[in-house]
Amino acid sequence: PTSWPDETSIEEARALSRMRWGTQIVVTMPDEVRLLAAHVDLAALGHTWDLWAGTGTIQRTLAHHHVTVRSNDLNPLMPRMHTRLDATEPTSYAIWQRAGLDCVISSPMFALLDIALPLAVHFCRQAVCMHVPATYYTDATSQRLVYLRNLESQKRLRTIMHLPRGPLGRRCMWIVIFASPGLARRAMRES
Repeated sequence: PTSWPDETSIEEARALSRMRWGTQIVVTMPDEVRLLAAHVDLAALGHTWDLWAGTGTIQRTLAHHHVTVRSNDLNPLMPRMHTRLDATEPTSYAIWQRAGLDCVISSPMFALLDIALPLAVHFCRQAVCMHVPATYYTDATSQRLVYLRNLESQKRLRTIMHLPRGPLGRRCMWIVIFASPGLARRAMRES
């Protein structure tokens, strides 16, 4: 829906992102990334970016699956990034699109997911794979639920659940959104 997220929530998210860039990292474990690679043919999705790269777990893990991932993180303490742009800012996506933005595989700060997910979906050509807490879908706000159910009704949304419990005791999942239902059928592997 065009009303979600609204301008106020986008500005609040940007402010939060700039305030906290050095203080919060979402723990994404290699086993979680391997499960994504087991379910989705990531190599077929083209130029891939991790826009919230943090410590680089996604990039390092997918290298073993022959998937090249370019990395971005606003946090200056994170080494070896291809770019250091604000992933809540639409103008950043124009730069990534020029470099090839077919797929995003990322684990944003959970507080920013309601901005990060729709923004990536809007700008990516092939697919978006977001590592989210399980409650992101199961306890969704009404606006988020409308957004996700719309993608589901278009047969573009897939979920990968039953990931190992993280070090903080939290269980996460992957939300995968494809550009088309045909691409979703071709890219998803039988489990």
